[in-house]
Amino acid sequence: MSVINQRLSLEDAKAEASRINDVSDSILGHISERYQTRKDKSKPLVVLLGESHADPSHRAVQLSVMSRLYQSLDSDGVSCGMEGHLRPVTELLKSMMSESSYPPNQLVRIKRVSQYLRRCPADDPVNLSAAVNFASVTDSPKMYKALQYLLLRDGVQSFFNDVATISGKSGSLEIDFSDGKVQGYYKNFVYKEKAPDMAGRGACIDMASLHGTYFRNYFMACAANEHIREREPKLFIQLCGAAHVNGLWQ
Repeated sequence: MSVINQRLSLEDAKAEASRINDVSDSILGHISERYQTRKDKSKPLVVLLGESHADPSHRAVQLSVMSRLYQSLDSDGVSCGMEGHLRPVTELLKSMMSESSYPPNQLVRIKRVSQYLRRCPADDPVNLSAAVNFASVTDSPKMYKALQYLLLRDGVQSFFNDVATISGKSGSLEIDFSDGKVQGYYKNFVYKEKAPDMAGRGACIDMASLHGTYFRNYFMACAANEHIREREPKLFIQLCGAAHVNGLWQ
């Protein structure tokens, strides 16, 4: 599928929309078939809905699929995990609280949101609302924001289930081993190059490295499993990049 070009002619735009609808129809057909024919009806169907982050047409497909899934299942029956972490939003709110340009009443609201985000469950709608309103998105920002807004509007249980990261010395993003959940999941993570004392001892693992990608796959799978046990959805959709779809082995 081609990247949507802002300068498409009307005819090309219609053709692109038709291709997006065709892909969405195909995906929904596969999901419906697998959902109806799964052997253990007590367990949810888990679907990996991948994308190339920079391709808006992929986000458009996800938007179409999630919208139509919600129409066929009530909101309690569908859950959605999203690649990413909410830390950039909390860090932004923290920096906003130090700004003197905001009116006092607005600073009070920002502080309340920031405090709530630190203690609320990962799938609390406030998290997604904060992302919609405050998060900066580099890849396909308009379509990704539209997708997040749809999930929020329709009440789909949604949460960010990727690892927390920090800026490394080289400027790349590294997995943050000071994060409690990262430490907890890493203890049971099996990887051929993993050192037994890696977690919590100044480890530097690039999030995009092979080691980092494997652990992020494991982390997202563990977080999804926790959510499924607690919320018992009928259908769990994991939105993530193609590298994770190809290697999400748990």
